[in-house]
Amino acid sequence: MCYPMVGRPKKEYPPLFEPLCINFEDGREEILEIILVLCPECRSAVVGVYGTHKRKGRRVQYYQCKNPACLFNKTHNTARQFALTTSGGVREVLDGMLGKMTKEIMKGKISQSAIAEKYGVSDTLICYLRSKIEKTISNLQGLKNLVVELTNDTAVAEDEPFIRINSVPFYIIMSTGYTSHKILGIKVSKTRNEKDIREVFEEANRNTKLPINVVTADAWGATQTMSKNLMRKITLVIHKHKKPYDKAGIWHIDYEKTKRIITKIGLKTNFFKKRGKREYFYLVNEDNLSLPVPKKRGRPKGVKNGQRKQRKNLKPKMKRGRKGLFTVFDRGKRGYAKIDPSRKTLILAKNVLPAVAAAFRETQDLYWHKSISDNLAENINSVIESRVHLTGPKTAEGLEQRLRAFIIAKNNPEILEIAFVSHKFSPKILFNEWNNSGIKRLFQLNENWGKKNQTEVSVN
Repeated sequence: MCYPMVGRPKKEYPPLFEPLCINFEDGREEILEIILVLCPECRSAVVGVYGTHKRKGRRVQYYQCKNPACLFNKTHNTARQFALTTSGGVREVLDGMLGKMTKEIMKGKISQSAIAEKYGVSDTLICYLRSKIEKTISNLQGLKNLVVELTNDTAVAEDEPFIRINSVPFYIIMSTGYTSHKILGIKVSKTRNEKDIREVFEEANRNTKLPINVVTADAWGATQTMSKNLMRKITLVIHKHKKPYDKAGIWHIDYEKTKRIITKIGLKTNFFKKRGKREYFYLVNEDNLSLPVPKKRGRPKGVKNGQRKQRKNLKPKMKRGRKGLFTVFDRGKRGYAKIDPSRKTLILAKNVLPAVAAAFRETQDLYWHKSISDNLAENINSVIESRVHLTGPKTAEGLEQRLRAFIIAKNNPEILEIAFVSHKFSPKILFNEWNNSGIKRLFQLNENWGKKNQTEVSVN
């Protein structure tokens, strides 16, 4: 005779909907939303009540995940226990807010104080989150490569602003691409000599597909020396930050055997701005790069002490006048060009020097409808000075690491999608953002997802 097996009845766990409340200091309690309780590990709606716990002088309802497929069960003896404020729906909404907050921090469009006020958190927390994002970016790809893919830039803007920390100036030497508008090279140093600027230029050159052939900079002498000592053809655009503001210079540097030929062009800063006939001046300088023949030691033959040495090959007297970057306007030859920025055409005379034509051809696309005094790097400098809070070690290496992390996030915004950081927020910040329809929508999505994946579980 057979008897049917008798066991515990099949237990079903219907979806639990609980009010998410916020308690004020004056004792008031306000309900934000009625939400579906989800497991924070597997996001399942198969949960049950699990008693109450004491928290801050009152009893708080706890829940337990009843989903046997929850991954938490593989590493723990008991199922996952949680409160409503740590449930899957609330944590996912808070993680979404954290993602938005981190993107705003690293994009640098608004200040850290404004972000803290927007989300109702402290400035210290924003600084802490920034440091966590920087460490995450450093662990993902390192801080050596500023771009993920090589850019199509052939022209860069060099600039070297400085900041003072404990009365010590630190120069931030940067190289920014004109096509991509990305920072391709950076170095923080107490000096800004030729060696420092050369390192930044070489880093920028490694981050481009084609060699850089145009450099724009202010009238800093180290940048000019670096450009002349590259030993290859390059064009340097110079615009001073001091008077006269209406003048600029273009140097076309070329080499012929043992000579360095520098064709200097002087022009007004509005040369490419409007349609019309423009005037310019040009001057050619040649530098001999070969080593001079060493002179014989001792007294020349046939010359005794006290006799006057005969002067041979007397050098011609230099013309007196003003020396500087813009002497080309006084001593150079005059030339004219017809400019049409709308059609992007520049017409020169037929007998113009090839170096002058090459200099205009390489720089004209950078300045159509613009003034030559507009430096691309100036905008980046203002963002760094006002948006990047250089906390941490007060050393050149520490400052450079923080700046590199910020620049990597700015150059490659897609990295913020994978550089996720975790932080346990208090659910109270939801009250500050509750008028945002995106948060209500996230709760609705979590609720629909939990209902869709709800399963029946039997307990024997």
